[in-house]
Amino acid sequence: MRGRVPDIFISYASQDTARVRPLVNRLASEGWDIWWDREIISGQLWESAIEKAVATARCMVVIWSERSVESDWVRTEAAEGLARDCLVPVLIDPVVPPLRFRQLHCRRLTGWPDGHDPHELDGLVADITARLARTTPRVATPAAPAPGLALETGERRPASIVSALIDHDGDDEDPEAVLERTQAWSAAVGQFAREASAIVLHNDVNGFALVFGVTEAQEDDEIHAAESAFALNRLLGHGHGLDVRFGLATGLVVVTTTAAGGQISGTALATAAAMAQRAMPGEIWCQASAAGRLAPYFAMDRAGDGARLMARTEVRSRLDAARALGLSPLFGRRLETALLDALVDDVQGGSGRALALVADAGLGKSRLLHELALLAAERGVRIGHGRGRLYNRSRPFGVFADLLRDLVGVDADANGERLAHALQARSPALAPLLPELLAVLGAEHPAHALPPAGDAQSRKRQLGQAVIAALAIMAADQPLALLFDDWHRADEASAELMPQLAAMAAAHPMLIALALAPDTPVPWPTLPHCSQMVLRPLARGDVAALVAAISRSERVAPDLLARLTEQSDGVPLFIEELVRALLEDGAIVARNGELVAVSVNRAMPDSIEAVVRARLDRLEPAILSLLRVASVMGRDFGRAFLDAHFGGAAELGTLLDRAVALGLIQQTRLLPEPVWRFRHAATWQVAHDSLLMKRRRSLHAEAAAWLGAQAADDADSLAETLAMHCAEAAQPEAAAGHFMRASQRAARGALYRQAASFAQAAADQLASLPAGPEVHERLLEARVAAARALFLVKGYGHSETIAAVDGIKALMDTATAGAGLVPALWVLFRHAYNIGQMAPAMAAAARLEQLCADDPVEGSRARMAVALVHLLMGEPLRALGLLDDLAALPLPADERDYAERVNVSPLVQAWTIMGLARVRVGDVAGGWAAFDRAEALADEIGHASSKAFVLGYRDGAAHMLADMDAAEAAATRLKQVAEQHDLVHWDAHARMKLAMCRLVRGDVSVVPAFLAAEADVQALGVVMVREQGLLLRALMAIQGQNFAGALALLDEAEALMVEGPRQLKPDIMRVRMLALSGIDMEAAVALGMATLDDCAATANHARAVQLACDLATILSRLGRDGEAIARLTSALAAIPADQRGAAPVFRHAQALLARLTREPQETAI
Repeated sequence: MRGRVPDIFISYASQDTARVRPLVNRLASEGWDIWWDREIISGQLWESAIEKAVATARCMVVIWSERSVESDWVRTEAAEGLARDCLVPVLIDPVVPPLRFRQLHCRRLTGWPDGHDPHELDGLVADITARLARTTPRVATPAAPAPGLALETGERRPASIVSALIDHDGDDEDPEAVLERTQAWSAAVGQFAREASAIVLHNDVNGFALVFGVTEAQEDDEIHAAESAFALNRLLGHGHGLDVRFGLATGLVVVTTTAAGGQISGTALATAAAMAQRAMPGEIWCQASAAGRLAPYFAMDRAGDGARLMARTEVRSRLDAARALGLSPLFGRRLETALLDALVDDVQGGSGRALALVADAGLGKSRLLHELALLAAERGVRIGHGRGRLYNRSRPFGVFADLLRDLVGVDADANGERLAHALQARSPALAPLLPELLAVLGAEHPAHALPPAGDAQSRKRQLGQAVIAALAIMAADQPLALLFDDWHRADEASAELMPQLAAMAAAHPMLIALALAPDTPVPWPTLPHCSQMVLRPLARGDVAALVAAISRSERVAPDLLARLTEQSDGVPLFIEELVRALLEDGAIVARNGELVAVSVNRAMPDSIEAVVRARLDRLEPAILSLLRVASVMGRDFGRAFLDAHFGGAAELGTLLDRAVALGLIQQTRLLPEPVWRFRHAATWQVAHDSLLMKRRRSLHAEAAAWLGAQAADDADSLAETLAMHCAEAAQPEAAAGHFMRASQRAARGALYRQAASFAQAAADQLASLPAGPEVHERLLEARVAAARALFLVKGYGHSETIAAVDGIKALMDTATAGAGLVPALWVLFRHAYNIGQMAPAMAAAARLEQLCADDPVEGSRARMAVALVHLLMGEPLRALGLLDDLAALPLPADERDYAERVNVSPLVQAWTIMGLARVRVGDVAGGWAAFDRAEALADEIGHASSKAFVLGYRDGAAHMLADMDAAEAAATRLKQVAEQHDLVHWDAHARMKLAMCRLVRGDVSVVPAFLAAEADVQALGVVMVREQGLLLRALMAIQGQNFAGALALLDEAEALMVEGPRQLKPDIMRVRMLALSGIDMEAAVALGMATLDDCAATANHARAVQLACDLATILSRLGRDGEAIARLTSALAAIPADQRGAAPVFRHAQALLARLTREPQETAI
């Protein structure tokens, strides 16, 4: 009931429910409103409801019994009552209350309800009446937070749900019997939930649901939930005779907290219920996704979208699972393992040692304990393992019970008789301690009954001393290594015993090693034989070694290593989980021994999230709320926004300092404004993702407005940040605008990968808006910007590039006008000619010319596109005819901006095309002058892609002239520009061109480098360069006398010319002639002569000279020197006389002509 304020809160151990109920009824008969946890309604959060009742009740009655004095829950509730000065204690068993409550007078109802002193009951009623008279009814509202520090009222978080359906025998069962039986098993489920740290979502006659991982997440919540289902199946089936069907599911849930309590919602609840419906009585079914994660720990029978859990396997921990698959090599822990080795030596020599391994989750505490166990086993040291657990901490000495079982070699199901036998077999000296040890192990035996103890505290001391004595006896027989994992979760009795054990260890050959979290005190005083080891994140070199080992790679690409180090923060567990997830997704792959990224934009693996969430769940609400708000600003955040959000709360600085002390954040800057950084990227992500969607959007909208106001005069500098906030705030229109500004800023700085990413993000945002002319225009602009950047960093054949171009085409189909048409046509033109589709390229160029007819500058730029197509089609004269007016233009003021919009400056392209066309027609000097002018213009506007364009074509001209020095110089400079500005496709071209230069010079050692570069170029989809590669491979085949192989390669190159560029047709025909000369020399001559005629018709005079040289050599071998001389003379005649010494190919032709004219007999066959 909303707003209810109970008069009395009853705090008790749930095992005492049957004894407490009569007392509740007696107090209720006085007219008082009683609250006890039988009242929690279906759907309420158990712990949340109790907290609210404890905080508002006018009086608290704590019932001390043999069970409740050992209950952490009862002690906590009683402490709250003591602090509020409303506690009334009652004894129903002859026990001594916990120490801090002994000063209070207790009413003694020992023997309740069957036998008790009625005067004491009357006294209790009088005490409560007096207590209520001193208090005024409290208003049932949540505690007010500190000014400005409003706590979050809800969160998103993963959880594991166990749903149970109870089958009943029939409808004729007596309703009172049903009620009594339901109350009995319902109480058992409630008690189990408390001990298992689970929330009871509902608990009624038809079944119940438990939620794990909400009160405090753990790394193994799914495993714990499955184990709990098995335990409940035994408890309810054997103990209560019920037929129960269990379903298990995991997934995100929304947890909300209000004044009336809490609620949990999410599809995982329904999924668990559906799995329970699927199960037969006594079966446990889980969803398929959970089954995949539970597979190492449980035997199961998979079926469709679910699996039936059969039994627990031998795998008990994440380390066991990793060990079964093969542990990764241990990197970055050389000093630590050396210390462990020395400690084992000391123990083997008879000395006692204690070591605390302190580190955050994932840094390798458990792994070092494993390495320590291996070292100890090698030296004959007996090993025992104990493990702290979040659940079942109410069992005293639970950690030591696990340890003792391991030391004597029995499992958890062993009964008292078997345990007694195993202990005595381990050492007969343990016989006097059997009653105490069996009690610690939870397996009392009639033959070894415990002697009486005065009270619970005395009993606890008695059991603890027995444990210490037993370990001393075992150590006297054989040195011991006692290894305790997750000590920060140890039960209270174990924690109290550890300092005594550590002190005793000094005199025995015993090594105690604890793994604990940084926020847990080391459980022993400073003693000479005790030490502490703090684990740090791995250094970058160790991260690289670990990643290479996991991926079976020789090395890791530097950019990928930087990203993995950033995302994992050097935490070994995070590295392993992240790398394995990326490998499974195909996001990282090994190429030529190097691990490279295809894409690393992946959500955090569940295993990492569970580790981080467990740490955050232990924080006080104020710090957690602060971290969640700070996470909205990113991994790095300043104080100013927090002050603005929290209204300058005075305690903000204190909370930040405490978060620093806890190792969650670190201050990275003090002036001019303090800046903090989340120490782990995973902590930042989990804190952010746990915010409810509505709250998250609200905070991001607030951040965007605040940042916009702070940077009103320089919005571009914060464009990326503003875009991110607007996108998270579900403001797509504003986000798209900011993303486009970020893309333009990145492109201006030659950061083309970022430019592509931002533009694509802008397009994604715009695509979510309702269609309309303005949205259409902006979407076209965004896709054009993305495609232009992708050309440079992905090439033309990459799937992302093709998708971007297809998106532009789809928008162009409905566009008839608008400023975005011209840049879109430039993109389509550039893509088409590079992938060798000349008809679409000419169509785009022609449409450009039509749209720009009224603008002299734009019209000239469009004619450059037409000229380029003619040049690529092998028509240099037609290209030159179109370029005269553009080359004569002065440099337009907007040329650099225009170059950014279309990737290459049209004016630079014009001079480059002019240079190549002049070289082809034989005007070498004019060609080099045009190339020089193009380079100078590219430098003047400072545009890297334009400079690369010039150098790429300059290299091609040098190859045409057989000038390898000039070609290699151009290719070398091209590689430098490409590397400096991350121009991926030009870098591949440069590597291929450099290899070609060395191959032409006879250096066959570069064949692997050439083939690798050629493969990269083919992946980029540039047809023209692919044709060059095929030509060179054909030439190599001819050198190896593989003429048929050469012809096959040439067939492939010719096929590319069907729809593609034909500028290399003379070269292809020349190499085909050389290949045919090894098979049919007459056919080779006929092909050569026909190709020479084509060159003359199209004015490809430079290529004609090279072809004439090869044809003349073939003719001379046939004894037809006269024809050879005629062909050479004709080809050289097309070259101006003053140019015939300007290129190696011309000089070679003249030398060959002179030799044929002077000494024809030497060249005849």
